[in-house]
Amino acid sequence: MKSHETDFEKHTSRIGGKYLYGIILFSDLNQLNDISMKPQYATICGITRQELEDTFIPELNQLAEMNELTYEETVNKMTALYDGYHFCEFAEGVFNPFSVLNVFDGYKFSNYWFQTVTPTFLVELLKESEYDLRTLIDGIEASASSFMEYRVDANNPIPLIYQSGYLTIKDYDKEFQLYRLAFPNDEVRYKSGLYFQGSFKCFFEYLHRNI
Repeated sequence: MKSHETDFEKHTSRIGGKYLYGIILFSDLNQLNDISMKPQYATICGITRQELEDTFIPELNQLAEMNELTYEETVNKMTALYDGYHFCEFAEGVFNPFSVLNVFDGYKFSNYWFQTVTPTFLVELLKESEYDLRTLIDGIEASASSFMEYRVDANNPIPLIYQSGYLTIKDYDKEFQLYRLAFPNDEVRYKSGLYFQGSFKCFFEYLHRNI
């Protein structure tokens, strides 16, 4: 890439590239600036509540009318279903833009996010793993290194689960530098198959039915 270096390389964004980071030697890709946990970029991939209410007032009112809800009830339901992603311990939560846009497309509340995710690779890793997924129901405590690791390890599937969007940062203990990871919202919690069944078998079978 050096022989064809342009200004575009300086301003190119890559989402989901953690597993490439630090692996490709002798390449400009090895000089990536990882912004995953930097607060100034924490809302770049989502929609904040303020942005939702400033930008989508007509859509929110129409959604409320179509579902026989008040405006406040509509925003609260949107928040419970689609908000809650935190990409830094100091950042406000953001809504999943894919789910938000799909809600406004048909004016129906549904679980849209799960239709786009659950890669086969994750399913296969969980199949090999002995990790008890029931521990995820109430959230887990983890150091940053334990869930930001780019190497794939069946003994520790948390990084891949986190980076696939099933978990997000919910709290941070400054004294012990520990994060609490949990499901971001009801959409993910319900459709993960863990909220009610609470077992690896149900989770795995559910994933296979939806990929």
